[in-house]
Amino acid sequence: MRKHKQDYQLADKEKQKDNDILIGDENTPYTKLLNDFLKANNLKVRNRETVQAYQVVFSIPKSCFGNQKLIDEWKKSVVEFINTNEIFKGNCLSLVYHGDETQPHCQGVFVPRTEGKLNFKKLLGGVEGSLKFTKLQDDFATAMKPLGFDRGDGTHTNGLTQQEYLKSIGELSK
Repeated sequence: MRKHKQDYQLADKEKQKDNDILIGDENTPYTKLLNDFLKANNLKVRNRETVQAYQVVFSIPKSCFGNQKLIDEWKKSVVEFINTNEIFKGNCLSLVYHGDETQPHCQGVFVPRTEGKLNFKKLLGGVEGSLKFTKLQDDFATAMKPLGFDRGDGTHTNGLTQQEYLKSIGELSK
């Protein structure tokens, strides 16, 4: 929400006006949002190991910067995806669009509620956790296809060859 005294280093202060609260309330701290959600849904925290909330980032290609119509359509589609997806529906505390960073994205905070309980392991974790996340990414890609977006290859290399990518990592470590 960019409300901390210490500014986020990768954010462009000139573009902070492009940020947008899509779900939630910028004036209410996350702790209050979470505690109110838990109380309203009669969810009990079993122990200190219980995952009460988790974050998901939904990104859009950097090439979309400057195309406000496409970005607005994408933001609307992300909200629709969250409101219809079985994992996210009714469990979103906050969704914020960050247009002030190099990679435009929406950052969501969700409660891992399933079958009336807090259970991140059953929802997205456990032995099959990576398969669950892959399916979630596939579902999101399918939802974004009408906007002309394809699912990335999952390598986070931004189109670089493996050799170019490894070289860039080496340069960063110096």
